[in-house]
Amino acid sequence: MQWSERYGVFKIHPLADWDEKRVWAYIEVNEIPYNPLHDAGYRSIGCAPCTRPVLPTEDPRSGRWWWEIRAVSECGLHAAPERHLARATRAAA
Repeated sequence: MQWSERYGVFKIHPLADWDEKRVWAYIEVNEIPYNPLHDAGYRSIGCAPCTRPVLPTEDPRSGRWWWEIRAVSECGLHAAPERHLARATRAAA
Protein backbone atom coordinates (compact mmCIF):
# COMPACT_ATOMS: atom_id res chain seq x y z
CA MET A 1 0.00 0.00 0.00
CA GLN A 2 1.24 3.47 -0.85
CA TRP A 3 -0.11 6.96 -0.21
CA SER A 4 -0.61 9.15 -3.30
CA GLU A 5 -0.05 12.80 -2.48
CA ARG A 6 -1.32 13.75 -5.92
CA TYR A 7 -4.74 12.12 -5.57
CA GLY A 8 -5.06 11.98 -1.77
CA VAL A 9 -5.72 8.23 -1.72
CA PHE A 10 -3.97 5.01 -0.82
CA LYS A 11 -2.81 2.95 -3.80
CA ILE A 12 -3.01 -0.79 -3.27
CA HIS A 13 -0.77 -3.16 -5.24
CA PRO A 14 -2.39 -6.58 -4.69
CA LEU A 15 0.04 -8.49 -6.93
CA ALA A 16 3.23 -6.69 -5.88
CA ASP A 17 4.59 -9.66 -3.94
CA TRP A 18 3.45 -12.36 -6.42
CA ASP A 19 6.05 -14.07 -8.59
CA GLU A 20 5.39 -15.10 -12.19
CA LYS A 21 4.62 -18.69 -11.20
CA ARG A 22 1.89 -17.60 -8.78
CA VAL A 23 0.32 -15.25 -11.33
CA TRP A 24 0.13 -18.03 -13.94
CA ALA A 25 -1.31 -20.47 -11.40
CA TYR A 26 -4.05 -17.95 -10.59
CA ILE A 27 -4.74 -17.38 -14.29
CA GLU A 28 -5.07 -21.12 -14.92
CA VAL A 29 -7.19 -21.95 -11.84
CA ASN A 30 -9.57 -19.06 -12.50
CA GLU A 31 -9.60 -19.50 -16.30
CA ILE A 32 -8.66 -15.88 -16.89
CA PRO A 33 -8.14 -14.97 -20.56
CA TYR A 34 -4.61 -13.87 -21.45
CA ASN A 35 -2.73 -12.73 -24.52
CA PRO A 36 -1.81 -15.80 -26.65
CA LEU A 37 1.60 -14.24 -27.34
CA HIS A 38 2.59 -15.51 -23.88
CA ASP A 39 2.36 -19.04 -25.29
CA ALA A 40 4.77 -18.05 -28.06
CA GLY A 41 7.54 -16.99 -25.66
CA TYR A 42 6.57 -13.37 -25.08
CA ARG A 43 6.88 -13.10 -21.29
CA SER A 44 6.56 -9.30 -21.23
CA ILE A 45 4.41 -7.75 -23.96
CA GLY A 46 4.70 -4.19 -25.19
CA CYS A 47 4.20 -2.62 -28.57
CA ALA A 48 5.00 -4.72 -31.66
CA PRO A 49 8.27 -3.11 -32.79
CA CYS A 50 9.69 -3.02 -29.27
CA THR A 51 8.96 -6.58 -28.10
CA ARG A 52 10.43 -9.96 -28.93
CA PRO A 53 10.02 -13.44 -27.44
CA VAL A 54 12.59 -14.57 -24.88
CA LEU A 55 14.01 -17.91 -23.82
CA PRO A 56 12.79 -19.42 -20.53
CA THR A 57 16.26 -18.82 -19.08
CA GLU A 58 16.29 -15.10 -19.96
CA ASP A 59 14.96 -12.29 -17.80
CA PRO A 60 11.25 -11.84 -18.63
CA ARG A 61 11.78 -8.16 -19.51
CA SER A 62 14.80 -8.80 -21.74
CA GLY A 63 12.48 -8.92 -24.75
CA ARG A 64 11.31 -5.34 -24.18
CA TRP A 65 13.22 -2.59 -25.96
CA TRP A 66 15.72 -5.31 -26.87
CA TRP A 67 17.61 -3.02 -29.24
CA GLU A 68 18.01 -0.25 -26.67
CA ILE A 69 20.85 0.57 -24.39
CA ARG A 70 19.54 -0.27 -20.92
CA ALA A 71 19.97 3.31 -19.66
CA VAL A 72 17.37 4.52 -22.18
CA SER A 73 14.62 1.92 -22.31
CA GLU A 74 11.34 3.45 -23.32
CA CYS A 75 9.70 2.78 -26.64
CA GLY A 76 8.83 6.34 -27.64
CA LEU A 77 5.46 5.21 -28.99
CA HIS A 78 6.48 3.08 -31.92
CA ALA A 79 9.34 5.20 -33.25
CA ALA A 80 11.82 3.47 -35.52
CA PRO A 81 14.51 1.51 -33.63
CA GLU A 82 17.21 3.43 -35.52
CA ARG A 83 15.99 6.67 -33.94
CA HIS A 84 16.15 5.16 -30.47
CA LEU A 85 19.60 3.74 -31.08
CA ALA A 86 20.80 7.19 -32.07
CA ARG A 87 19.14 8.73 -29.00
CA ALA A 88 20.58 6.04 -26.71
CA THR A 89 24.05 6.53 -28.19
CA ARG A 90 23.83 10.27 -27.53
CA ALA A 91 22.61 9.65 -23.98
CA ALA A 92 25.48 7.25 -23.26
CA ALA A 93 28.10 9.70 -24.55
